[in-house]
Amino acid sequence: MYYICLDIGGTSIKYGLLNIEGKILVKGTVPTRIIKNENYILVDVKKIIKNIQEEYGMVYDIKALCVSTAGVVDPVEGKVVYAGPTIPLYTGTEIKKEIEKMFNLPCTVENDVNCAGLGEYWRGTGVNSKSMVCLTVGTGIGGSIILDGKLLNGFNFTAGEIGYMDVKGKYIQDIASTRYLVKMVKEEKKRLEGIECQLTGIEIFELAKN
Repeated sequence: MYYICLDIGGTSIKYGLLNIEGKILVKGTVPTRIIKNENYILVDVKKIIKNIQEEYGMVYDIKALCVSTAGVVDPVEGKVVYAGPTIPLYTGTEIKKEIEKMFNLPCTVENDVNCAGLGEYWRGTGVNSKSMVCLTVGTGIGGSIILDGKLLNGFNFTAGEIGYMDVKGKYIQDIASTRYLVKMVKEEKKRLEGIECQLTGIEIFELAKN
């Protein structure tokens, strides 16, 4: 059995074709398209799925679709119930409904950091743990909690959503995420060198290592 898996973030959409053991057979990434405060996430997700089906559907028996996404997610409805300003007009997006309607395959949707935690619990540093906490720092900041082998979604699906924690009137992810780091480094380099520069979080960490 094979699965099309997608990870939707504020910077990019990563995707792959995986088998039931979690082996990645095909993978790729595209930028998250946000133009004039509108996102084109569902348009691009549908295009990615369609392309994988057309290219690999005859070779691999694709059974389902799996989506991890930024934002607070209702995993039963497969719906984004809240998304911060990093992805405009994303709150209320019914991913599961839209994808199942178009492709006639079951689709599971979960918060991206919850998926990261489940992945670490299944195949990563959480193997053999009974309970664990996973933290991520990227475009935003996120957390997930697994207790006694079960993912904790919490009240209104907000367990582990530390990125929205208030710090002096701002979300912590607005002042401590990789997105904020990139912004601050660009401003500092412009102040010191008098030039505009384009840097990614990866490049900044490499500069720091060197």
